[in-house]
Amino acid sequence: MAFRPTLANTFEGGEERQEGNDFIDYVISILTDAQPGLAERYGIRLRDPQSVARAGLKVYTTLDPRMQALAEQALVEQMAAADETYGIPPEGPRPEAAAVVMNPRTGEVLALVGGRTREGMLEFNRATDALRQPGSAIKPIVAYLPALEAGLSPATILDDAPVRLSNDGTTVWPQNFDFRYQGLKPARWGVEQSVNPMAVRAMQFGGGPWEGAALARKMGLTTILPEDENLALALGGIERGVSVLDLTAAYAAIANLGLKVDPVVITRIVDRTGEVLLRRAPGRSRWSAPARPT
Repeated sequence: MAFRPTLANTFEGGEERQEGNDFIDYVISILTDAQPGLAERYGIRLRDPQSVARAGLKVYTTLDPRMQALAEQALVEQMAAADETYGIPPEGPRPEAAAVVMNPRTGEVLALVGGRTREGMLEFNRATDALRQPGSAIKPIVAYLPALEAGLSPATILDDAPVRLSNDGTTVWPQNFDFRYQGLKPARWGVEQSVNPMAVRAMQFGGGPWEGAALARKMGLTTILPEDENLALALGGIERGVSVLDLTAAYAAIANLGLKVDPVVITRIVDRTGEVLLRRAPGRSRWSAPARPT
C-alpha cells in the first residue's frame, strides 16, 4: 500500500487523496499505538503521514488493491440504494456504513472502508473506531454457536413464538420485524430468516446469555460487558457496541472452523538500509464454549 496514484501493498508516506485512505489511516494508527517504541524512535506521528517518508521506512501491508476498490464501490452502491429506498435526501445527515474484508485463515485484512465518503486523511474510521450495536449480525455468535456446542443441530425444532407474553397480551417480547410468528421451525430456518424469538430460544438452549457473552469475548468481542449478559444480547442489545473489524474477525473464526486468527494489516517494516525492523505473524487461538457456572 502506498500514498501514490496507483495503490500498492507498501506504504512509504505521503498525503495524496486516493483509494484506500481508510486502510492507510489504520496502518498509521497501528504504527503509533501498537508500536510506540518504533514510532518514537523514528518520529512517526499519527497526524503526520509524511513522518513515515521522512523516516525512510517501507511498511509492507496486507492490502489487496482490487479488493479495496470493490469494497469501496460496493459500499457506495449499497448506501445509494438505501438512500433511494428510504427517501433520504443527499443534503443533511445520512446513514453511514463501513466494511472489512479479511482472509479467515491468515488474518490478513484485504480491504477496509471506514465510511461512505472521505474528505481527507486521518478522519474518524468507522470500520475500526466506531462501536455500534450489531443487531442481528451477532445472533450466530452469541446465540447459535453456544447452542451448537450444547447439542443443538440445524434440524432441531425451535418455536418462533414470543418468549414473554403478559396475561393481557399487551407485552410481547421479542417481536419479529413483521410482527408475525411461524410457530415450530428448524433452527436452520431461524438463522436463515433471522428470527428473533428463535435466537432467544437458541441462547436459552446453549446455557443462557453468560455462555454467549463468554464465547463472544473469546472470539475477540471484548467490548461486551457483564451488564450485557441478558437475553437481549441474542438480538444485539449491547451497551458499548462492537466494531466492524472485530465482528469480521469473529465471523472469520467461524469460517476457520473455530480457529480465531487476529487481524493483521502490517506484515513487516523495513528501514532505509533494508533492515527488517518488524515482522508480524497473527496470533491464533481456538475457541470453545466455556463451562457453565455452578
